[in-house]
Amino acid sequence: MKVRVGEINNFSVFEITNPYGPHVAIQPVSNDTGSIGFEAGGEIYWLTGKPDQKERRGGITKFIWDMNSGEKVELQITAENDDVNFQLSLVGEDTLKMPEKWHINIGATEEEYFTGVFERVVDGNQRNSWITGIQTALNLRNERVEMKVQPTVSAYAPFYLSSNNYGFFVQGTWPGLFDFCKANSNIVQIAFEDPELVFILYFGSSPKQIVQKHALETGPSFLPPRWAFGPWRWRDEHRNNKTYFDGSKVTAPYNSEMVEDILMMQAYDIPCTAYWIDRPWGSGSFGFDDYEIDYERLPDFEEMISWLNEKDIELMLWICPWVYGDMADVAEERGYGMIGRGQRPMFGMTPPSSGRSNTQFERPPGPMREMPGVSGEQRVAQFSRSQRQMENMVVMDFTNPEACEWWGENGPAKLARMGIKGFKLDRGDGERLVDSLHLITSAGITYRENYNDYVRQYVKVTYDALEPVLGSDFILYPRGQYTGSARYGGMWAGDTDNSAGGLRSVLIGVQRCAVMGYPVWGSDAGGYPKRLQREVTMRWLGFACFSPIMEVGPTNNCGFWGMDSQPSYDHELLAVWRFYTNLRMSLVDYVYNLAKEASETGMPIVRPLFLEYPEQDESWNDWETLKFGDDLLVSIVWENRKTKQLVYLPAGETWVNLWDNQEYQGGKYLEVDAPLHQQPVFLRKGSDLSLPDFNELYKESVAVTSVEYQMSDLEAGEEWR
Repeated sequence: MKVRVGEINNFSVFEITNPYGPHVAIQPVSNDTGSIGFEAGGEIYWLTGKPDQKERRGGITKFIWDMNSGEKVELQITAENDDVNFQLSLVGEDTLKMPEKWHINIGATEEEYFTGVFERVVDGNQRNSWITGIQTALNLRNERVEMKVQPTVSAYAPFYLSSNNYGFFVQGTWPGLFDFCKANSNIVQIAFEDPELVFILYFGSSPKQIVQKHALETGPSFLPPRWAFGPWRWRDEHRNNKTYFDGSKVTAPYNSEMVEDILMMQAYDIPCTAYWIDRPWGSGSFGFDDYEIDYERLPDFEEMISWLNEKDIELMLWICPWVYGDMADVAEERGYGMIGRGQRPMFGMTPPSSGRSNTQFERPPGPMREMPGVSGEQRVAQFSRSQRQMENMVVMDFTNPEACEWWGENGPAKLARMGIKGFKLDRGDGERLVDSLHLITSAGITYRENYNDYVRQYVKVTYDALEPVLGSDFILYPRGQYTGSARYGGMWAGDTDNSAGGLRSVLIGVQRCAVMGYPVWGSDAGGYPKRLQREVTMRWLGFACFSPIMEVGPTNNCGFWGMDSQPSYDHELLAVWRFYTNLRMSLVDYVYNLAKEASETGMPIVRPLFLEYPEQDESWNDWETLKFGDDLLVSIVWENRKTKQLVYLPAGETWVNLWDNQEYQGGKYLEVDAPLHQQPVFLRKGSDLSLPDFNELYKESVAVTSVEYQMSDLEAGEEWR
């Protein structure tokens, strides 16, 4: 691997040999903006000319520039096989400036395609990712992305893939920025905060080889148990009612809404391998004080778990990385917490010498934020309610080993011993985090450097708590992701809108996450949290079936047999749900083996077409169609009132349409029928994957779900003990 150093307009230029595509050039942007520079005190100092010193020792080449500012910039380059590692720092005893940020500018060819970096479609408010008329899809060219984890669609990785057969990855956790030819049409402009910047250029003969390299570098990815790849069900809240949706009296000894879901799914032969209970499941204003079960809401909780297990269903719970109740008092007393956003100013905290946290509070500038349409009295009342909730809340400091062990043992591990097999890890993605440079964690890391890494710390601490109790028989399901978090759990797509645009956004999100190295992914089928849209939900159920994780909920906190909209008893939705959950059960072993392959080789479960067929131009354009493992080609209809789909069938294969069993040669687009219950699915000819006949299964599902059941009859069949 060769790196040539030259100059243009007095700025340094770096040309890196790419054995598999155009050479990569780190080059100036203009006559005023160089190729590599560091920012300090509000000024950027660019490398100029050729280096003043050069040293080669072993496999490391060092270049040093004497800067006009008096500093010396050292660039270490290490080549390993096809990849190149770059390390930038200031060196020398006379160094007065500390870099606040490093800038890297890379040349782009005219049609170059960029993807990866983050899950949401575009930067800014997540609602922008499903706004009507949005055009951006997998390709991030002409987009600008802040590399700072934001709730709630919050999978990020400082890694992008180029169609020119290279990948760029920044090590570390400091915030940064990628500008993919938006400010300058020929330059990818990159800036990251870090006193020393380390980045890697991966090169490979194909995009999938680059994706695999990065996935293994930051992994290997977590492998859940087999049951986790079956269909899941959940609601956002579980009330324990006296009557069921149909007016029948509740006599079951367990939570009524959970029992309703289980017995109705059982009656309709809708498979379910995991059920999760979201908050509230405990006491307190946030519904999980002290990780203690609320037995009024969830009576006979341990027996309920046994009842579910007898039906081959595992139970999961919601958690988040802060504590309430007596645990908050203990965490505060022992200094286990961090300052959370929105908490009461705590001036004069105990100094570090006491053994308590050395966190200091930085007061945010300016007056209280104005809230349009809210009066002063209402604003004070809302602020007071927020304060009452926050005062007895402690955000855990996961850089403190003692705090990690205490939280893990008194939270997740305690619940695991009761029979809980998984956790939805909510809220770790900046919702309560402060990113100040003036606040320090117990490990001596600034809150700002720690900010992106918090999501990894959160899932790792939970994993470390569960593994001694459950071995490998559990799954963790956070929404936030950053470098290294894939080792400890899967993920879900956050609070995605219920609209067709929301479905579009997760179709893009699952493929971006595949590129970033997050293969075990799912989304809330039907969206969250507004009113369910029937057509979108039917389409989403099909998408969920061909996602790495299939989870259905919260569906307005109702079953499709008792909706709060018309039709209340929705036979069509039930039929679609039954069809795709039964189809999913026939795929469990297939998906589990794909997850195993992802963990071992870095090859994702869901694969954008360009990963497998990069030489075919259409594979870069048809982002609605994806590979689900080696054998299945799935095209997702996401738009409302659309009943036909144009699908690109990759060349080099014969594809069998599983809805009409017709064979088609690849290398062309094919328009197929796509009524509401049909997401187009093709099987690679020659595959040994065995699936039920789609039309027969759907016909059966329509017949089975045409019946209306009474909960009193279903309860009677349980013979409650």
